[in-house]
Order: sequence, then C-alpha cells, then structure tokens
Amino acid sequence: MPLKYGVWSRIVETTGNVVKKMGLDYVYNRTLCSQLLLYKNKAFPFNQGFTEGMDNPYTWWSSIEPDPKHLQEFALSLFSIYPNSTSCERRFSTCGWITSKRRL
Repeated sequence: MPLKYGVWSRIVETTGNVVKKMGLDYVYNRTLCSQLLLYKNKAFPFNQGFTEGMDNPYTWWSSIEPDPKHLQEFALSLFSIYPNSTSCERRFSTCGWITSKRRL
C-alpha cells in the first residue's frame, strides 16, 4: 500500500529535489525547509501584512528581511518566470521566416 503524503510533505520533498538539482547542500535545504515552516505558520519575518492594491507579491517578498535569505531569493526567482510563450513563439516565427520557400 503506497504511503499517502499530505501537502506539506510534498512541498518539503519537492523543495529537496529542487535544491538537489540546483547543486546546493544539505544545510541549505534544511534552512530553506525551516523558512518554509515559518512561512506556513505566519511567523516572523513572514508575518508582515499584505495590503491589496498597495502591494504585490514581488514587493512583499522584497520587503521582508529573513536571515538567511534562502526562501526570499527562491520566491523572487519564481516571480521572474514569465507564464507565457510569446518570446518562444516570436523566435519560431523568425526561424520560419528565415527557412521559408520565399526566403530560399
């Protein structure tokens, strides 16, 4: 019978896998998981309020001051990922133009 994991267990496991793929060490992983637990429990420094309309997630994560900054850096790097394929589609379009029958 397979073990049933809760959401928290899956978050910790996924975090460990990401840290491992990034080539970071065990201490970094433990610190990051500790900060995730603080965030989950809304403990300092992750208990700072969020104001709708005045803040956005990027500014909120930028304004907190954890020590060390593992979770903050991780969150801010996630916000740097664009959830669209516009740049990829643009490059495919350019490649299609270069290799088209008209161009050749």
